[in-house]
Parts: sequence; C-alpha cells; structure tokens
Amino acid sequence: MVNGTETNILSENDSGFQHKPVRARQLSTTIVDSKRDLRMVVIVMAVLFVGFLGIIRFASSSNKPTQGESASSESGGLYTCLRIYDSEPGKPIGLQMSLYNMSGHRIALKFTKSPALDFIVQRPVHLFFRTVPMEVWRYSSHNNRFVFTEKETNIEIMPGEEKVFHGEWNRVNNDGQPVGASRYVITGYINIDGGTRSLNVERG
Repeated sequence: MVNGTETNILSENDSGFQHKPVRARQLSTTIVDSKRDLRMVVIVMAVLFVGFLGIIRFASSSNKPTQGESASSESGGLYTCLRIYDSEPGKPIGLQMSLYNMSGHRIALKFTKSPALDFIVQRPVHLFFRTVPMEVWRYSSHNNRFVFTEKETNIEIMPGEEKVFHGEWNRVNNDGQPVGASRYVITGYINIDGGTRSLNVERG
C-alpha cells in the first residue's frame, strides 16, 4: 500500500513536471508566432505604402508634358520646361519653352518686357583660368515672333493646360556663319511677372 501510494504520488508529480515545460513551450511558440505575424503585417504595410507613393509619383509625372532632352523647374504650381530637339546633322535644332499649370486653379501671367521669350546659344571659352560664356546666337536677333504688343502681354493658363513656345536654331552664329561641332549651352528665357525664368541645356 505504502509503496503503491508513493508510486502514485511520484507518478503524479512526474506528470506535473512534464506538463509545465510543455505549456511554457506552447506559450513561447505563441509569442514567437505573434511577433512573426506582426513583422509580416508591418512589412506588407510598408510595401503597400511604398507602392502607393510610387503610383502617386507616376500619376503626377505622367500628367506633366513629355520631356526629351530638357531642363525643368517648378514654382508656385507653374512647371517650366526647356526642350531641345535634335534632327539630322546639319539640320536645324528645335527649341521649345513651355509653361504647364500643375495647380488646381487658373494662373494669370503677364510678360514684363519684350521679347517675352528668348533663346540664347553660348560657347564656353577658357580665358585666364576661367570659363567665360561667349554668345554665339540669339533668337530675338533674327526673329520678332516673341516681341509682343501691349495687348498681348497677359495670358491665362488653366489647370492642366500647357502653353508652348517654339523656336529653331539653324546652327549658325549671329553673323549667319555656320558653326562647327563644339560644346554649347542653350538657354531659354521667359520674362514674366515675378522675375525672369531661365533654363539651361548643355550640348556637345
């Protein structure tokens, strides 16, 4: 009887000691699984957030005018872009300045001086350890297309609308002489209320 009782007590104690580690392991496993699930949720949310930002950026950029070789800037909801269009060697180079309304409201602009817009081609010249830009050609010296009258000084650009101004450089200097292959800086200027906006594209 005594031995039997002792045997039962020992077996009960033994079984009790066996259950405690199992429950602890189950609890530990549950905590680890919860942490793993939480990490997965955080990772998935981060991926979705990054993807959402990418979609917004793509949608925003796709609403802007298509750019080739260009320079651009944005201020006050007005996106200004200078584009240079190459053609066959020896053919004229296309020049374009554009104003695109990225805002949700109408933008009224006033050209402050004439010409309202100009294109200038310069060649960097090294002089006494300095690089000095030398003017090669100026659009307004050969064209009066952007010399506006008093009635033409105000323009309005609606949301999502683009105003485009085209020019052309025949690869000649101001004297009408052809220029050779070199490094050139083409600058576009727009003289509007609030200051002159200028953009540069380097060629060569």
